[in-house]
Amino acid sequence: ATDEIVSCGSDSSIDNIFNSGGGGTIEAWINTNSDGEGSAGTILGKQWNLTTRNESDGKCKLHWLVGAGAVNGEWTTTNTVITNGKWHHVAVTYDRTGGDGSGHNNVPTIYVDGKSVPITTTNQPSGSIGNDASSTLRISSTSANFDGEIAMVRMFSDIRTVTELRTNMFDNFANMTT
Repeated sequence: ATDEIVSCGSDSSIDNIFNSGGGGTIEAWINTNSDGEGSAGTILGKQWNLTTRNESDGKCKLHWLVGAGAVNGEWTTTNTVITNGKWHHVAVTYDRTGGDGSGHNNVPTIYVDGKSVPITTTNQPSGSIGNDASSTLRISSTSANFDGEIAMVRMFSDIRTVTELRTNMFDNFANMTT
């Protein structure tokens, strides 16, 4: 469908997973038709966003943004890693509070089809990390609609290992090992 948005609300189970002690993981299966509305289709977002970007020759990059006060943190896959018209498993792990305690020195790990992919830092975050409890979790977005299909979206309040991601990427919730 076109311009479909799923509003998941806000709940303690989905609030602040990227600014609480252990960080978090998001994952989904996506099948893109293009890089999205305005060349930025939101897959999933709150005060952070995972989007598709920069279509070229039927392929897209992934872009990860986290809100951080003065300057948002932004990272993009170095290469075009998503082929339009093909299902891909995408995942991001990120711990905003590790390292120096501010999250400013941390970078995400982005996975496509169970493999970590190279990323480029656009902006290193600075400023205090905000509370996202008042933000609504959305699949797609009113300002940057995803163009394609999104399935099996999952969030975890821990940093999933590559082994966990690969083991569970094809499992429905009832079959997950953890």
